[in-house]
Amino acid sequence: MASSVPSGTAASAMARIPGMPDLERLQKIKSSGGMLDSIDEQRLRNHQLRQLRRKWIFDQRLSAREPLHPPLKWWEKIACRERAYWNKKLEYKTFADMLQGRTGAFRQLPMLMLYKFQRATRNTLVWIYLPSIPFLAFMYSHFERNPGNMVASSSTSVFPGDEYQTAKRSDIVVDMKTLQRYHKDDVPEEELKRWR
Repeated sequence: MASSVPSGTAASAMARIPGMPDLERLQKIKSSGGMLDSIDEQRLRNHQLRQLRRKWIFDQRLSAREPLHPPLKWWEKIACRERAYWNKKLEYKTFADMLQGRTGAFRQLPMLMLYKFQRATRNTLVWIYLPSIPFLAFMYSHFERNPGNMVASSSTSVFPGDEYQTAKRSDIVVDMKTLQRYHKDDVPEEELKRWR
């Protein structure tokens, strides 16, 4: 005996009751531009949301290679090692934290003083002394010391027939009384000793 399937909304309602609806078929109908009733539309939407959630959760799993970080530069490696060292040695890194901390924290005071001294020395070296080296080198090579002021020294012009000498800077000696420059070989040894 062949069972006849009723037509209209009763057929779709009967197809939904026994089990899960054929969601792939509903998706094909929807993508081809067909119309679904509101219950099938909602079920299809819930199914699609569940699939998206599953994919999102699957994407959150980290592989063995993750998390991928860019490789650290050499100065970042040094900073990380320094931080790790001080994190092992010090519980508090400021005096205020030490004052508010547990009883007996002042036993770490000498180590905190060493930490503060090391940070101040490093910051002074990195941010004041090292940047001033090019400036000081410029001043040393472009200015002469005269009593009272600093005067820019321009190189003297050399004309054909003039006597001039080429020398390394280490071969030039300066008489500090007269501020005259001489080549080492042109000055007697006794004078050199007296000038030094």
